[in-house]
Amino acid sequence: MVLRVRPFTTDEIKDGKNVSCITVDSDTHVTLRKAGGQGGAVGYTFNTVLGPSVTQEELFARTVMPYVETFFQGTPALIFCYGVTNAGKTFTITGTPESPGIVPRTLETILAALHAHRPAAFKAP
Repeated sequence: MVLRVRPFTTDEIKDGKNVSCITVDSDTHVTLRKAGGQGGAVGYTFNTVLGPSVTQEELFARTVMPYVETFFQGTPALIFCYGVTNAGKTFTITGTPESPGIVPRTLETILAALHAHRPAAFKAP
């Protein structure tokens, strides 16, 4: 299980709402604190934790590309994104035109591979 801590949006930064309650402690552990720092902290462990500095490209390469490669060998794969509202699911899945998410990158990878390996009879003259 992978946890992706999304970066703050431009609007969040502009509005001063860029105080995180999540601390990435390592590649596998995070600590959550209540907003404002009041109350206790709770730690969670995952197979992989990707902090807010991880790019869409790096996220794809580290978490999805291995499944795309095994897909071409006949292994089915499912990538599931879960989280509360405004957690970054849409950003991770679809991305932006400047920084595509995992679906556009997956489709691009699959279509490029199909194009590269299509029979000569189906190639444009």
